[in-house]
Amino acid sequence: MEASAGYDAGPRLHELTMPTVVLHGRSDRAAPLAMAEELHRGIPGSRLLTFKGGHLFFLIRERQRFVDTVADFVGQG
Repeated sequence: MEASAGYDAGPRLHELTMPTVVLHGRSDRAAPLAMAEELHRGIPGSRLLTFKGGHLFFLIRERQRFVDTVADFVGQG
């Protein structure tokens, strides 16, 4: 956490050219939704999908939707 606290890759996000989807729990207090929105805005062509729940939304509240979304994104759905 110390290493990431002093590093900001935000200015370089525009360099990402691969398909990107940002999956985020709407109630995440550890990484607020505003951070996911900023990430999405910085990556050209990215998609932002939000889920119910917080930091571990993919394990607790919307597990199947998360799995289906990832499978669809990587072409396995």
